[in-house]
Amino acid sequence: MRSRVRERGVGPLTVFALVLGVYLPTLSGHHDSIDGMVMYQQAKRVAFAHTLQIDPPVVWDGLRFGTSPWDEGLTFAYVPVLWMLDALGLGTSTLHEVPTSREGLLYDASHVRAGVLNAVVSAATVALLYLLALRVGFAWPRALGSALCLAFASPLFGYQRQDWAQPLAALLLLSAVWHVHEATEEPSPAQRAGRCVVAGVLLGWLTMTRSESTLVAVVPLVLACATSRSLGIRDLGCLLGACIPFVLLHCEINRMEGGSAFGHHASVFANFGGVRGIMIAAPGVLVSPGRGLFVFYPLALFAVPGWVRMMRGERRTLGWMIGALFAASVALFSIWPVWQGGASWGPRFFAPLFPPLALAALWPDPHEPRWWRCLRLAAVAIGFLMAATGAILPAIGLDSTCVFRARDCFLPSANPLIGHGLWLLRPGQYDLFVGERLSAGSPSVAVLLGIAASASLVLASGARIALVWRLDRMAPLGPTVLQKS
Repeated sequence: MRSRVRERGVGPLTVFALVLGVYLPTLSGHHDSIDGMVMYQQAKRVAFAHTLQIDPPVVWDGLRFGTSPWDEGLTFAYVPVLWMLDALGLGTSTLHEVPTSREGLLYDASHVRAGVLNAVVSAATVALLYLLALRVGFAWPRALGSALCLAFASPLFGYQRQDWAQPLAALLLLSAVWHVHEATEEPSPAQRAGRCVVAGVLLGWLTMTRSESTLVAVVPLVLACATSRSLGIRDLGCLLGACIPFVLLHCEINRMEGGSAFGHHASVFANFGGVRGIMIAAPGVLVSPGRGLFVFYPLALFAVPGWVRMMRGERRTLGWMIGALFAASVALFSIWPVWQGGASWGPRFFAPLFPPLALAALWPDPHEPRWWRCLRLAAVAIGFLMAATGAILPAIGLDSTCVFRARDCFLPSANPLIGHGLWLLRPGQYDLFVGERLSAGSPSVAVLLGIAASASLVLASGARIALVWRLDRMAPLGPTVLQKS
């Protein structure tokens, strides 16, 4: 038993349960964006009326939405969740209808239950990163550390409870990277082709979820096929061939909804700021206090030397993918006119990069000095505090400076930890659905059961990890004792 535990560590389901148990109590019970609001209302129409038309239209701040101008991947992901709630009788009066009032849209009672989707998706992303880390040779404690850093010391901790499509995009991209990497390890040409087909399907769904993420992902995946000794033109053709039908479907849905195959991206560069705009956007997406990737995710700084070690080792194909993903993301969003993401929190366009950066940041180094580990631990602590502002505070309410003028993202007050960090010490400022129900003095049975379920997940998975850790520490002593006796 000990040898098996020492070899495999804890399972991915244990990691998934631990992370989900922490995520669930942080849900807010309301929408955070007009994007998520419209996509969810359209999902209800797709699930129960079998149409993309939203009737009655969503009306918000003078804007009228009869269809969704945003990509449909998250909309379709909601559909089986809505069917399940309806079949189990867990729906509310708004499950089959589109609210017409502002308050009804913002606090849609059915979304309180269906809104767990992003938390589940994010926990699955963390578990998949743990598996990938084991697959590339991490010891299980380091693989677990990499996964937990992604879960709680990256902006994913904030996004898992918000209603953006980026968490789903992160899972799809990491899954595609996983299958391309596994294809390089497969001995059979048929198995390699099968892996590439699955990666192509995932890339196609990514196109339907966040189409700009596909622009970022295509180059690294194609580069991986081109640089790998075990993959060839056939495998690249399988990947692209499986992706193209989804791209065509996405273009057709865009045409049906808005008249253009490119959807809202058809005019996204109409206000392109030229070289001057790039000079603002490039540092903005990386180091600005309000949107900088390295500011909200300090651990990502350690991904650079980790990537260098990766390229010097035996995982160069994975290194090519991660390096090209980062370079393509910075290049694309440096020319993206709305690089600050409007009314949002943190560097959400970079969310698909969070998992591979966590993997590279903890890439093993046998000669790692102690001071380097201390610096990385400090980065993890700062990242946790930064992510906590999005996980338990009203994140969208904190973001009033970056909405209309991109250059305001460079103001120190645009950073939520600088501007509102003290709110973390004031429970009255928390934006938690569970906290609101408990403070009201009359929590429902469903709320109490949810709290009990979350606590059970955390305690059971935590106990399992502690047990395996203890057995793993004891395992090396076994042969020595036996030899002495």
